[in-house]
Order: sequence, then C-alpha cells, then structure tokens
Amino acid sequence: MTTALGGAVEVAEGVVVESRAIARLTATAARSVDGVVSLEPTLLGFVADLGRQLRDVITGRDVADPVDGIQVSAEPAAVRLGVALSVGGRPAREVSVEVSRTVRDNVQHNLGVRVDEVRVTVVDVALIPPEARVPQQQVAAVAP
Repeated sequence: MTTALGGAVEVAEGVVVESRAIARLTATAARSVDGVVSLEPTLLGFVADLGRQLRDVITGRDVADPVDGIQVSAEPAAVRLGVALSVGGRPAREVSVEVSRTVRDNVQHNLGVRVDEVRVTVVDVALIPPEARVPQQQVAAVAP
C-alpha cells in the first residue's frame, strides 16, 4: 500500500520515500530512453528551481541537482508523475510511450512506489539529421 505524507510516500511501515527521490529516479529513467533529447522544465518547475537555488545561496549549501521537467504529485490514493521532454531521432509517440513504461517500471521496482499515472508532455522535437544519429548501443560501447 502506498500512502502520501506531505511530499513523501510511505511504501511500507516505517519506510518513507521523499518526492525528490521519486523525481530523481523518474528523470534518470526518462533520460535512459533512446530518443529523449532532454528534459524540459515547465514554468512551475523553473520557478521552483530558482527558489531552491536562492535558498541554497542564502544558506550556503550547494545547489541541488535539478530534475527539470519532472513533476511528482503524491496523494493518499495516487502517485502521479509528469515528464516534460524534447524528443529526436524517433517518432515522438513511440518515445513517449516508452518513457511512460520505463518510468513506471523503474519507480515501482526501485522505490516500491505504486505509480498510478505517468503523463508525458512533448515540449519540443529536435530535428536530427539521420547521418548525425548515433545508436545508443554505440554510445554505450564507447563509454569508459
């Protein structure tokens, strides 16, 4: 059973997952899908990130990693995720469906959070010429 606790989700008795952790895993899972060029901040996400950066400067903490383009809504009966992204090199519909599936599977498997909805918004389409595309397998093989 998943229950929301003011920005956090209780996945088992005494086990709480913060919305920030859900957002970070959501971003990582979305970026892993071939055809995702970047995650794109929404206006609300942009304002929230500016507020976080200002707070971090005032308190002297390092600026937290952004999870641009990710929204987490944790309610007692539902965890809903929003992913805003740019796509390229593959049809937007195919990329969006794969992002939705990948995000849902990763969040549920790795955090134990039941995801009721993943809403993918395509904000932009990068026009990548076919000769400039590098298959993900080649990128992974070259990486150290």
